[in-house]
Amino acid sequence: MPDSFFVTQQKEENSILNIKRRTKMIVDAVIVGLLFYFTFPLLTGYCAHQYGRSFVIWFTIGCILPIVSFFILFFIISWDEKTTPKYKLSRRERVESEKLVKNLVENLSELSSTGTTRKDFSKQRT
Repeated sequence: MPDSFFVTQQKEENSILNIKRRTKMIVDAVIVGLLFYFTFPLLTGYCAHQYGRSFVIWFTIGCILPIVSFFILFFIISWDEKTTPKYKLSRRERVESEKLVKNLVENLSELSSTGTTRKDFSKQRT
């Protein structure tokens, strides 16, 4: 076999390896880009959820306006807390109080279903 056959075969193998390397680099770049892109929407959605707002809505807004939505959310939260009268609960405090009441109701229903009396419960706590 002539040497030119081996040279052309080696060139083809090298070009296939180069294509595989480039493809892997492109996939890695896309993954890193997506992770970077979804950082602000996730952060915005999480903060919105913590203050009693919809995660899905703010995540969607964060995908459309990644960095701007984060600042809009915090402006709305700070404005809401400043304008809420002191005798009314803010949105975040309402969500926290609803969670506490829900846990209390679940614990009370659990106690009543087991037949535990008030004295038994106070003995368990001490």
